[in-house]
Amino acid sequence: LFGIISDRYDRRRTVVMLLGAMVALTFGVSFALAMGQLPWEMIYPVCIFCGIANVLDTTNRPALVFDLLHAQGSSENLSNAMALRSMGAGVGGAFGVWLVGLVVKLAGAWLGFAIVGVQMSVAMVLLCTVPSQPPARKTANCSSHGVPVKEGKSAKSSVVADLTAGLWLAYSDVRLASILSVTIIANLLFFSHTPILQLLAVDLGVSSDLAALLMSMQQAGRLISSIVFLCVKPNRLGLWYSCGAFFATCTLPVLTIPSFGIVFGAELFSSFSSGFFGSTQSTLVMTAVPDEMRGRAMGLH
Repeated sequence: LFGIISDRYDRRRTVVMLLGAMVALTFGVSFALAMGQLPWEMIYPVCIFCGIANVLDTTNRPALVFDLLHAQGSSENLSNAMALRSMGAGVGGAFGVWLVGLVVKLAGAWLGFAIVGVQMSVAMVLLCTVPSQPPARKTANCSSHGVPVKEGKSAKSSVVADLTAGLWLAYSDVRLASILSVTIIANLLFFSHTPILQLLAVDLGVSSDLAALLMSMQQAGRLISSIVFLCVKPNRLGLWYSCGAFFATCTLPVLTIPSFGIVFGAELFSSFSSGFFGSTQSTLVMTAVPDEMRGRAMGLH
């Protein structure tokens, strides 16, 4: 459904509105924490909203980058642009998580949320300066993608038809189906370990700043691999995509060793491998589908 939003509406405007909502939520949580009036029952709705926002961002932001490159006649630079995007996320994650952890230790969680709110506000203002790119088509005609449409009925105004077209594409396009298969395996075996890192830090008995440093390794490794990817500029993206997911997953058992140094190094290498997966997945998905289906393809992935 979020992919349909991406394909039907102005992606830049959608991301700007999303950032605005996240800014308001973040400052609201910061204020409630400062006043000592944030009940634990509100944590789950906040997490659910952040999860929805993340999915909406995932279906819009990479496709927006593709739109901007396509408008400038530079679509061949998409893989580099996605690697730069991954590198930016790595910089923010590697240093931001550790910095916020230090702020929380010294001044409290309310200041950490306030800093995040300021950062998102800056990002929203900068994004407002980016020119809007109209969707390739407002909707997709299902029959053009192999989905049968009953005679006399138009798919152009039907959300159900657009959703069906996206799901049918995952079934009928072998290339997209293979990419999604690797993604499913990686999400199941690798990315599901992310919430456990905080519990590992607790079991190891480390301080909050060291726990934040361990969490930041998830992005630090991806930052390094993004730089390597930009320098190497590989042609066989599918090979890097699959090998990155494989080595990232195979390293996870090392995290069970009760040593902070070993866990730290294993997480760094694992996230380094996953960085090649992250630098190539959006490029592979968006180049495997027609222009008007990019949002739904990102939603599937």
